[in-house]
Order: sequence, then C-alpha cells, then structure tokens
Amino acid sequence: MTGFVALTVAVVFLFGAAADGVGFAAERWVTVLQDDFDAGQIDPAKWVLFPPEGPGPLFDPRDGGKAVHFRSERGDKGMGTRVKPAPPYRLSFDFFQPGEEAGGYRLVVFHPYGSQNAWWFEFDRGAFAVWTTYEGGWAPRWIADGLQTDTWYRVMVEDEPERVRLTVRGMDGQTVAASEWLPHDQLLEPGSICFSAASGGGLRGAMFDNLRLDIAEGGRFHRVATAVDKVLLDALTTARSLPDLGRVTTRTYDGLQVTFDAHAAALQVKLGNAAVSPKDAATYGGFYARDISQEPKYVRFQAAERPRLDGTLMLRCEDLGLRLQVQFESAADRITVRGELADERGQDRAILLMWVFPLNAKGWLWGDGLNEHRQISEEGRYHNSIVLGPGGKHGRHLSAPYPWASLSTQKHGLMLARPLDWPRLMSWMYDYTAQRKYLAVRVELGLSPTTQKFPSRASFCLALAVLSRPEWGMRAAAEKYYRMYPEFFVKRVEREGLWHLWVNTEVPNPEELGLVFHEQEPYDEPRVVFDDAHGGYSFTYAEPCALWQKTNHYDDKRHFDAKGFLATTMERALQPATVTTDYPFWSQPKRLPDAEIAQALLNSYIGREGEMTSYWPAPPDRVSVNCNGDPELAKPNRASLWFDYEGIPALNDPRVDGAYIDSVGYTGGSFGEAENFRREHWATADLPLVPSFQAEAPCQLAGFAHYELYKAICDAMHSRAKTTLANTFPYAHAFV
Repeated sequence: MTGFVALTVAVVFLFGAAADGVGFAAERWVTVLQDDFDAGQIDPAKWVLFPPEGPGPLFDPRDGGKAVHFRSERGDKGMGTRVKPAPPYRLSFDFFQPGEEAGGYRLVVFHPYGSQNAWWFEFDRGAFAVWTTYEGGWAPRWIADGLQTDTWYRVMVEDEPERVRLTVRGMDGQTVAASEWLPHDQLLEPGSICFSAASGGGLRGAMFDNLRLDIAEGGRFHRVATAVDKVLLDALTTARSLPDLGRVTTRTYDGLQVTFDAHAAALQVKLGNAAVSPKDAATYGGFYARDISQEPKYVRFQAAERPRLDGTLMLRCEDLGLRLQVQFESAADRITVRGELADERGQDRAILLMWVFPLNAKGWLWGDGLNEHRQISEEGRYHNSIVLGPGGKHGRHLSAPYPWASLSTQKHGLMLARPLDWPRLMSWMYDYTAQRKYLAVRVELGLSPTTQKFPSRASFCLALAVLSRPEWGMRAAAEKYYRMYPEFFVKRVEREGLWHLWVNTEVPNPEELGLVFHEQEPYDEPRVVFDDAHGGYSFTYAEPCALWQKTNHYDDKRHFDAKGFLATTMERALQPATVTTDYPFWSQPKRLPDAEIAQALLNSYIGREGEMTSYWPAPPDRVSVNCNGDPELAKPNRASLWFDYEGIPALNDPRVDGAYIDSVGYTGGSFGEAENFRREHWATADLPLVPSFQAEAPCQLAGFAHYELYKAICDAMHSRAKTTLANTFPYAHAFV
C-alpha cells in the first residue's frame, strides 16, 4: 500500500477477548499503514520525522529494495506514524542494528500515550527489553538476549487495551524469542508509534523496513476514558455498609450541602435542590489506604468514635495500623477538608490514601483544561494526572496539573481544590463503572518517626465548592479558585512587559520594545542603572535548587564519577579558609572560601547518606548537583549560600527589585522529581514525605525540599516590598 487507508468507522466491533494466552479474534483486520521504503524517501502522508530539522535518514539497499536508516550521535532521530492507533492493533516491522553504530543508547520502537508509553521495545548489542506502564509504574517486563548486531529480525507486536505481546523472528521465519502477555495500563489518547535511533552521546544507528500496521475493523483511534484502578475497584465492590455512629452535615451559602457519616462517607450531596449521590453511597464511600510496600490492596478506614461537635472524625484502619483525623469545615463558598494520617507501628510507611466521594455524574463534563473537556459517557476513569519521578511495580507519582478540578453540566457544577500553600502530591479522578460511580482524591504520603516536626504523621488539605457558572466548566472553577484564595494572586508590580536577559545596556529606548523584567545573570551594576533609567525591574539571578561545581571526574567517554567527585568534595571541605574560589559565584565582589562551598554541598546534596544520586553532568569539566534548599539544614548549606552571598543585592540594594529563581520544576527530568533518602534532611522538613514507588519506602520529594528555600526567598522579598521572578518547568505552577 502507498498510504494508510481512510476508515469510515461504521461497523460495530466483531472481536472479543478470548481465553488467556489468545489475543483478540477479529472478524477482519484492516491495514492502515504499510511501507517498504523502496521509493528511497519518507512519505509525508505516512510519517513525521523527529527532530523535524536537520538532514533526513539514509536509505540503504536491501534485497533489491531499500530500508530506512537513522543515525544519531546525540539525541534521538527517527520517525513517527501519522496514524495514531488505539488498541487492539497488530504491528510488524523488520529491524537491523549496524554493529559499528552501537554507541549511545538504543534502537527503540515505542508507542506513547500523552506523557507515558504503553510499551517500549529497545535493542542494544544482542540484548533487548520491553518496558510497559502498568499501574502507573514504568518498568521492564521482558528482557532477553541471544540476538546479534548486523542481522535482520522481524518483530510482531500484538497490542490490546491492557496488555501487549511481542514475537521476534529471524528472516527464515523461525521464532527467536516470544513474550507472554505483558500488562500495561489502558491509557487515554494514543500518539504516533515511533521508530528511532536514540543516542545520548556516541554513534547509534537503526534500520527499519517492511512496516505494517493493522487495526480491527471498526476499531477506534482513541478512547474517552482510561482503565480504572482495579485494586481500588475491588475494594469498593466488596465494601459493605458500616454501623451508623452519627452524621456531620456541612453546607455553604451558595448551594452545596454534604452529609457525611462517622466513617467519612458522603451519604448525601446536594447542589442546590439537586441530589447527586448514588443510593448506595454509604456502602463504599470514605477513605481507603494502601501500603505500597505490600501486595496491592486498599483497606477502608472506619470510625473509632462518634463525630465530634466541631465536625472532626476520628478514623482507624486496623489492618494497616493507621489512624486518620479528618475535619470538615463549612464556609460561605467552600467546604474545607483537613486531614492528618498517622502511623501506629513506629515504622517508616509509604501510603496511598484515597478519598472516595460517591457521585452520579453520567453525562457531566470532566474538565481537562481551560479549553478541553470530556463527557462522562463510556465506562472507565476520567482524569488528567501527570506522572513524575521514578516508578516501580506498584505505580508512579501522580499529580493534578491544576490545583483544581471540575465536573459540571449546564445547570450544576462541582469543583475540588488544593490550596497552593499546601504542596502535596494530590490527584483527582472520576471513575464511572457499572458497579460504582465516584469522584476520588488520591494523596501520596510518607510517614516516618524521623520527621521531627510531625513524627509518623502527614497532613493534607482540600476543598469542595460549587460553580457559580457551571456552563463554563474549568474556567468557572478557575474563577472560583481565584476568589477563594485571592492571597495567591496578588499583583505586586505596577508596570507590565517582557522578560529579558543579556540585553546590551546601550540599547536605546528599551521601553519601546516592552523590556521590563530584567533577569540579571549575572548581577551587574551597569544593568541596575540601565533598568532604573528606563523604568525596568532588576532581578538578581540564582539557581537555588542546584549547586554548580567544577570537576575533573570524567573519563575518556565523558562518564561522570559521582563517588570520586564526592570524595574530592570531602577533601575540599577540609581546606583552610584562605583557599578561595570565584566559581560558581564569580559575580560576587570577593572570592569565597572553597571549603565553605564544598561543605554546603555535602550538607545539602540530594540522595542517600554517602551517595549523591541526583546531578546533571556537563562534561568535560562541570557538574550541577541537586540540593536540598531547607534553610534549617546544618550550615553552611545551599540556603545559606544564597542568603550570605548570591542574594545580597536583592536583599540589601534598594535599587534591585527582587530575586530571580531559575529551574523551578517537578517534571521533564527536572531536579524537583528526584527522591531524597537522607534522614538528617527529613528531620527538619516542613512538608510531609511521599512514597517512593521504586524503593517502596518513604522519601522526601526534592521539589518539596526546594520549596522551602523558594518560600524563604519569597518571604524575604515580600517583607522588603520586592518580588520574585521564576523560570519554571511545566506544572510547577501547581506548587508555587
């Protein structure tokens, strides 16, 4: 075929899931993409090249035709299908790894869904692995070797909504390796299937040929809902009504009324005069917990006593050794839910806490963004959570991309909200199934006796509210959020304009270009004078989540030796104060003691005791080390370097208008998603720990450790009637 077939989806599904081990049996498979590359060029109707700029692929002779050949020495080069298929589908392709082009990372074929991948096939020097996203966790599910470079192989991928199977054959048709069915999550919006040569440094080549993609007739190219959490649904399906120990009724002035039982189940929810609770709400509503160090199972909390007069509920989960105190507070425009989870065993705990809020919302709109929504129609989970950090067999960190969520119709609307000054890994979703219908809030909490400010405890806060203009969905929720928490959105500047840096101070009339917010990297006296002369704002630059260092700990392949670097840093910390340096603070008026910088790094680095695990190599002679910003750590620390040196112009010079904070973020490989296991850091933490899905134990999220310094800097600026300016990675807005 010369292009993919345009489908008119008018035929019902004619396939079904057969017994385990047997894939979907389709009445007919329809080929939507086929390419043998014999034309010697990429067909733009079938493929999108990445990156789009630069030279295209090569086309090498093969069996009287041609094969496409991608080569990369840095980064990824490849192609993605124009068609974006949802399972079930069958994909077959030939691949060849040139033996002389096996540097860098891998030959990779994968199918992304949003920010995640359903499956990922990688090959390198005879060995291969298949990774999938399952229960939110990203991990290898099948690893094998026995293949060779400079050899053609054919791969068949059979993908279904919740599993995938791969078979690798030689060109003689003999099976070389075959997987069992590998589980993966039923993800939402499929992307292009991608074929690439991935290199992080070193020549990586990858050749592909004879690609064919078939979907079942009547198949769709996207779903509206993802799969529900089966572990949670199992707990809810088997749940039963609990003893009636009393009730708490909360209400707002604008039409929201919720009656809770003593077990925190929302028995009755009213939006104005409309009752929107299922009749069996008491059966399964309330709080559930899961310890990720154990086999997957959610256990329900039950009342330990009758409700208190102030609306406080005391709950207990005996099976997991957990207590939960929850208070419902009514206000004019919201119902605030404050909770504190506590461990009864005196152990470190890694807990997923779920609040299940029964709600009849079929036909309502789930807000994905200010301009996007989905109607609750097909069974499944409706959410827009983002994933961050390392995953494990029991999942991965999830976080809501906005600090609010909305479910609405033309007449009624309900929103959830998390105050910005309560940074927590919190996400929300609506699950619609035949058995249960509910809005759920997931909170990720770590517990440890080591956290001195809240030993073996962790708190959270959220709010429920109605939408005054429900027809506007997420936009109405945004407007309501701004009114609920106006202190987060105070305008602190008089003039508006563009951010800029490195602008020559001889530029005439910069106000004509709208140059107002000046990132001074580095701080420079003439730049301050320039800003004042033209009505601009000056901000002193810093990257306080990190500490850049010079180093010679790279080998001839540019690999960084973190252990050797740390040993050298310990030696530097013993130097006399007379040994000084101007790096990384070379804009300071005088050089700093090198021992102080080294000791600050030792006191602040993210990782484990004696092991630095989070850094950004910058060969041949520099490295950026991820640092805890907590000002209460042993001094010197990363915070004291800012307050004693970097931040001095912003703190003390009345002409400087504030502080600039670089690299704030929690996603995209940023330092904020790293995990910190240094217990001396936990001791002074102001924010709760989180679960590590990789370690199956509590840890400190590096972004929350950074938050403490960001807040200290903001407080220092605001107390001086100054401001802060930040450069952020995506979704940092949900926390700062």
